[in-house]
Amino acid sequence: MSKKNEEKTVDVVVVDKALQDSYALLIADGEDANLRGMQFIQELAETLNSGLTQEIAKNSMKELVKNVKIQPVVRYSHIPSVTIASLIITQFEEEILDIPVAKVLSLSARVLADKKAGGALKHIKKAASFAELNEQTLSKAESQARDKGEKISDDIAEKAEAITLESVAENTLLFFKGKNLQDIKTADLALIHKVAQLWVTIERNSKVA
Repeated sequence: MSKKNEEKTVDVVVVDKALQDSYALLIADGEDANLRGMQFIQELAETLNSGLTQEIAKNSMKELVKNVKIQPVVRYSHIPSVTIASLIITQFEEEILDIPVAKVLSLSARVLADKKAGGALKHIKKAASFAELNEQTLSKAESQARDKGEKISDDIAEKAEAITLESVAENTLLFFKGKNLQDIKTADLALIHKVAQLWVTIERNSKVA
């Protein structure tokens, strides 16, 4: 069979026409469409909550901005946290029109990173104002650092039974190797004292044995 006769497979991109029509209005309003941006967030969130997949929503929005020089205030990259943005708009509706859409979207992404989808609504409702919610929400970097720390703690807990006392001692010595102890300080003296007491007890027990 010649290459001319070979059938070409074409990837079908599924889009939502109603969502595209709404997004087209936002694009037409340009960068400064704050009110229209808020309305579109609400519409998009409702559509997603009604069953539209994030993939189809992304396809629908992405198709319309391919040749657009000035990007709209709401972009397809905001889709993962747009339902949280909608909750924020509803919760602080009396002050929300004075807040740039970009700030609402940025905060919604931080809320998602900090509290995840399951804890977002409770976190939002606890705040008395948008400013308070902003203050009470970790930055993305802080959330990532916390999640990484929790993962390390979980990994250590899972592997604790396989860790020997000798390996802990060896790694402690390795940590301090080459360091000047005169330069090392801590803000948590109580923790250091607890650890020191453990080693003293272990040494005492070992001598008795």
